[in-house]
Amino acid sequence: MPEPKNQSHSDNASEKAIDSLRNEIESLRSQLKKKDKRIAGLDVMLKQIAESHNTEIRAYKGVKSALDS
Repeated sequence: MPEPKNQSHSDNASEKAIDSLRNEIESLRSQLKKKDKRIAGLDVMLKQIAESHNTEIRAYKGVKSALDS
């Protein structure tokens, strides 16, 4: 009967390894979701800053054109 005991130990180790891998995968998915949200937030901020910058450039060119006239 030593085989079932060894097999049981092996099965138990395999189950622990599988659970550990599942937990690691879930942790990585969670981290990825957080990073995706952060990237999306930074992308929105970048677009807002770029729009503001373009508005400032247009205003500057308008003022400069008016002063040059």
